[in-house]
Amino acid sequence: MLRKWMLLTRSEPLLKGCTVSRSYGIDIEALCADEMRLWYINLLRTAEERMVPVTDIAAKVQLTVDAVSGHPVVTLPVNCIRALSVTLAGWERPAPVIGPDTRTARMQVNPFACGGVCRPVAVLRPGGREIELFSAPTDPSSARIASLQAVMDPGDDTYTFSEDAIATIKEIFRQPAAQAGLEW
Repeated sequence: MLRKWMLLTRSEPLLKGCTVSRSYGIDIEALCADEMRLWYINLLRTAEERMVPVTDIAAKVQLTVDAVSGHPVVTLPVNCIRALSVTLAGWERPAPVIGPDTRTARMQVNPFACGGVCRPVAVLRPGGREIELFSAPTDPSSARIASLQAVMDPGDDTYTFSEDAIATIKEIFRQPAAQAGLEW
């Protein structure tokens, strides 16, 4: 992946007929590896679902009941980059995970406007590690997660994505020389 990254970002010489060696300066490979890792984490956070691997992590999470609100709360694993949807047993459809600052999230305090089993609501709590489920059964302690779709980080040296995502790699020298400040 590093060689492909260096070719796409113009960090690797395209001609194979010459050899370049140096014993000083910055480590280009380490710099490119860091750039590549940052690009990949950003891709996992922001790309369309079709571009990144989506995993069902229902068996890997813990469901507890919040002592204050009484709603079920899912604690996400550390390597979970983004939760996409949650389904509890008994729900008619999955609930997309929404942010706490959305209108739908704020409506959950109203008993007449909150979601139900036909239109469930799952809100990501501030901090991004917990999801509060508002459309729980009558007894929240009996709630069981049927599915939790998420984008997970596979680890430092593993990169899994659709080939369409390669188009999101920006070349370092894509812009004209004058805009990059390289013109003399």
